[in-house]
Amino acid sequence: VFLQHQTPMSACSLHVLLIAFSVALVATDDLQQIMAAMSSFATGDTHFMDAFVQDLEKCIAEVDADLLATQNRFWQGFLNYSRTGGSPGDPWKPAAGQACTDPRYIEKNLSTIRPQKVMVCEPCNTLSNIAYLRSVTRFCKYKHDHGWSMTRDQQSAVVASLIIQSIGSTFMHGSETNLGEDWDTRGEYAVAMLAYQHSISKLPEEWRSNPIIRDFSLFPKQSAEEVVKSMTGMITDLPVEQWKAFLDDMPYDIAQPIAAIVSSLLSLAFPPDFVDDFVKLLVEILHEAPGVPKLISFLTEHYLPTFRNATAHISLSTLQKVDVVRKGLGSFLPMIFGVLFQEEIFKNSIFLKPEVNRIGAKLMPFVFQVSDFLTGFENSDTSVAHCDDGVYPGAAWCRPRIPHAKWHESTANGFFDLFLLAEYLGDVYKSQAPLPEEKTQRACGQSLPWHKPSAGMLVGDGILSWRSAACASLMILILSTATCIGSCARPCRLRRSVSLLRFATPV
Repeated sequence: VFLQHQTPMSACSLHVLLIAFSVALVATDDLQQIMAAMSSFATGDTHFMDAFVQDLEKCIAEVDADLLATQNRFWQGFLNYSRTGGSPGDPWKPAAGQACTDPRYIEKNLSTIRPQKVMVCEPCNTLSNIAYLRSVTRFCKYKHDHGWSMTRDQQSAVVASLIIQSIGSTFMHGSETNLGEDWDTRGEYAVAMLAYQHSISKLPEEWRSNPIIRDFSLFPKQSAEEVVKSMTGMITDLPVEQWKAFLDDMPYDIAQPIAAIVSSLLSLAFPPDFVDDFVKLLVEILHEAPGVPKLISFLTEHYLPTFRNATAHISLSTLQKVDVVRKGLGSFLPMIFGVLFQEEIFKNSIFLKPEVNRIGAKLMPFVFQVSDFLTGFENSDTSVAHCDDGVYPGAAWCRPRIPHAKWHESTANGFFDLFLLAEYLGDVYKSQAPLPEEKTQRACGQSLPWHKPSAGMLVGDGILSWRSAACASLMILILSTATCIGSCARPCRLRRSVSLLRFATPV
């Protein structure tokens, strides 16, 4: 009864009080404790991340206050698994005398994070996962400044997936357990699939509900939002010892949503023959990689034909196609850079060398700047944009030394850009739909040209995007330069051949 008689201003004030109360309830929560321990371990300053933790908890409470308890329950599970040394069939390797034996990662530095006495073998690979939580606060900043075209439940799922990825990868590199690895792979899948499914949700109904398009499968599956809801429910309801049996049935192949996003971008920007030839080239290059031939077979036989039918209503100009390419390339650039330092994927030993890692750390902020230039997306977190020492505890000494830490930091930035790319692609997919007549008429009764289906869409920086024009001009300059060099080279080769013939000894 009390709530029914509140004015809008009172209701708004009550909402703010509830958020403040939610944050106050976790004043001594596990997030604050583990962050203080990590900060003390890495920097000697227990309060190093205090301001960020306050912003993070406020952000989570605004999106979904229940996620504060879920996050703390997740950290409790991490700490409990550490205290018990894992499980009989899945030991916490650093505490079981099996530390520093994982051949996949070069970091071998047995350490203890106190006062929780968490033994880790990969401290930098563990600490650097806090960078994923930076994407949570950036998500809230974008929500305040621009607004997401997502429902409240979708926004909750996105924040939950980023939390799962952050703590899950911390779990993996801290414990070197199978449970930790399960959390890591399920988290990254959820993040990428949420971004992909958000983009295609703007397609016409008959296509966005098609399992080939939505689920990258011939048969309907749980949506990414449903998967995340299942995982958060499991974190809350089950003890840590039962988590692995539950996770074993959860999807984990991040290659599926990434392949779907990349294929979508290529199909929007290039002719079908080019895309098909490009996919065939990938088959030849990656034919021995586990699972890749099957994935690409699904792409060519099912996904691409269906996606082309789903987007047959879209007609983009050349400049708009450049717009799609530059935003797609810019969004993936941080992850492409990060792959170079992912020991499991890129195994060339040159990227494990100390001097190369130092160079990579210095290049990272410039890579992020190029990415932001190409996409036009605003990076609201200056610490992330400039790769400063406050991105995560220990960034100052981890970034220039440990390759996998750069992978975490780069993908954390790239994952957030995937959601911005999804917003953009959603605008592309719905751009051809006719607008109400009153919105498409000038004063003189003529239609606005950019709302005609044949004219494409007005998204991002607009049809006459200066970034697209700059990128197109640069491409033309590079091609013309190459053509000029090639044209000059041919006469030079011809003159050299004539000279050789002139001075050749007759036979």
